[in-house]
Amino acid sequence: MSTVLHRQTLEVRHSVNTPSYSDTEWLINPDLTVVAEVPREYWKVEGDAVVEMSPAEKAAIDAERLELARSAKKKVLEDEFERAIGARYATNQRQALVAIQTAAVAAGQARRAAYVQQLQIWVQDGIRGRLHTAQDAVDAAIDLAAVTAVELDLDEWLDADPQATVRAALAIEE
Repeated sequence: MSTVLHRQTLEVRHSVNTPSYSDTEWLINPDLTVVAEVPREYWKVEGDAVVEMSPAEKAAIDAERLELARSAKKKVLEDEFERAIGARYATNQRQALVAIQTAAVAAGQARRAAYVQQLQIWVQDGIRGRLHTAQDAVDAAIDLAAVTAVELDLDEWLDADPQATVRAALAIEE
């Protein structure tokens, strides 16, 4: 029985029957001792040998992984922010409050418009002061550990929730 390594995916299979593997797709019994201490993401196939990537190639791999981690983390932060708002204001409630404010502005109902506007200001503060700050920290992270360490701190912001309601907005008389 032998060991094979896929030329493209770098998948290693041990104790295989080599006639079942094409040598155009697989390295048969490759010498893996030269990469034994190297993480697999830094391996490459050159000819019929498995070798360690150059420092420049490793840096390119690391940069790509860091950028993917940044994008994923920013999406996680956005989702967390949206869940926090959604837990307090359902989508239909938010839509109704926006419609109420739009109608209030058009009708010159300043008190009603101002009541709903406090919610918009609160949300904008959360986006600018919390979400964007966390996303900026993700963009500034220089390694995967720093990306992972970024958290979205919403506690104080959530405590400042104006707790606007559709019922209260509609009850405001001019």
